[in-house]
Amino acid sequence: MRARLAAAMLFVAACGDAATTEAPDAAGSLRFVQRPSPVLAAAQQWAPTTLSEAPCQGNIMDTGGLCAADFDGDGSMDLAMPRLGLPPLLFWGDGAFGWKQQELGPEMEAAGCFVADLDRDGRPDLLLTAMAAPGNRFYRNLGGRSFFEEAPARGLELAVGQDPRCLGFRSVSAADLGHDGDLDLYLSRWDVNEDSPAGRLLENDGSGHFADITEAAGLGRATHFGYSSAFGDLDRDGSADLLVAGDFSTTQVFAGTGSGFVNLSRPWGIGTRENGMGSLLFDPDGDGDLDALITGILGDPLVCGPNAPLCDGNRLYRNGIPGPSSRIEAEWGLADGSWGWGMALLDADNDGDEDIVQTTGYFTPFPDGVTEELIAPYLPFEQDPILFFERDGQRFSDQAAARGLVDTAEGRTALAVDLDNDGDLDLALSHNRGTVEVWETVAPAGNGWLEVAALDADCQPAVGATVTLETDGGLQRRWVQANSSYLGNVLGPLHFGLGAARPLRLTVSWLDGTSTSVGVSSGNDRLTLTPAGISCP
Repeated sequence: MRARLAAAMLFVAACGDAATTEAPDAAGSLRFVQRPSPVLAAAQQWAPTTLSEAPCQGNIMDTGGLCAADFDGDGSMDLAMPRLGLPPLLFWGDGAFGWKQQELGPEMEAAGCFVADLDRDGRPDLLLTAMAAPGNRFYRNLGGRSFFEEAPARGLELAVGQDPRCLGFRSVSAADLGHDGDLDLYLSRWDVNEDSPAGRLLENDGSGHFADITEAAGLGRATHFGYSSAFGDLDRDGSADLLVAGDFSTTQVFAGTGSGFVNLSRPWGIGTRENGMGSLLFDPDGDGDLDALITGILGDPLVCGPNAPLCDGNRLYRNGIPGPSSRIEAEWGLADGSWGWGMALLDADNDGDEDIVQTTGYFTPFPDGVTEELIAPYLPFEQDPILFFERDGQRFSDQAAARGLVDTAEGRTALAVDLDNDGDLDLALSHNRGTVEVWETVAPAGNGWLEVAALDADCQPAVGATVTLETDGGLQRRWVQANSSYLGNVLGPLHFGLGAARPLRLTVSWLDGTSTSVGVSSGNDRLTLTPAGISCP
């Protein structure tokens, strides 16, 4: 075990690449431009295998995570790629779509990743979720592009479950549940064994060491078919609530009480009778509370299994708490997500409202001997096109092809992240059995933007804070979250598109109930806000 713990970075690949970025579109039309990379294209997400050889049979099609952060502090965002049966990879970005590759430790059966400063030393760390024993890995960031693997010592390995070949950990989300300045974690699990443990809730002791408090917190009966989770204060009582998007009609929502969680899926009306995969908490109707979007399947009911009579697509729940929430996906144009997975929320055109990128696609590596009748319902999803739900007023519509975003590979994680430091959010996409692709967003030249870093006492994103931007055209709200839509997340500043509006004031409502407010005189700027008495570089 000590040898495995000592495995840190192995080598930096000699190959690298670089590219140039495009100027904003003066004609006023949003477009996406793929930025090919030999380094990214050479990095396969999984080792070729057959279903019978897979350590976790039946689950290998769910993998394909991706994370983004400025791991080395050079001002450019980097990418982390967990892989199945291969060493995980880091891709060091140069801010112009050029990358250099670094292997991070030995091979593992990895599904997803999560990036945050978990030990409160000011550097982003990386947690990789495991499909098989020995378990998850935690790469502590030592600076200087060096990492040290410490999952067992920090209580993060979590070799739970009846079958060590199928631990089933998927996505990770985090919140400061105790309001004590550190991030606690929820790791979702998907396990075909219905008697297996649910996802795990881990309490941070303040130094990045974790204790499993799942049972004590009332989450022992959460779904064991969990794909993704999201923390957010849905009932606006000051405590984080937990949404778990689950497969086979097992999506659940738990109200945080300050000392634990209570299952309020039925009274709050946020659940699903279908297959939930990816999840987002955001405020599309602008009423100041968090609504929930969950990806699902829209297609032949045969693919949904015996517990769900229909596959009725994505679900958007308008927050009605303390009463039941209402389903509004059809009227908002978000119901048809085909076979959906992860999502990214972004104001792609900087026009002042948020759009959604959704990954799609499915392939089942059926063993030999299956019939055509069994395979047939899955075939239409093999080359699903990626979706770009562009917002226009109170409705979204898929404009991916019209904006140049064309991807028919089996998408999994979608990240919205400013890769070229030009003030709009680009896209990084992962694929099951495939590679990572990056797309430059070319926004209209006349639309302004702001990037806002709301930082805590450790000068890291103040998870749980709410940032409100007042402009002469109205209000925009963003929540500082550490959630994974599916198998990955971004650690970076909040982004506001301005369109032609003039910014007036920014207000951050901190987790402790205090607030910070500053005037803003112009757009196209990067701002940092901290609580009173805190200074960050």
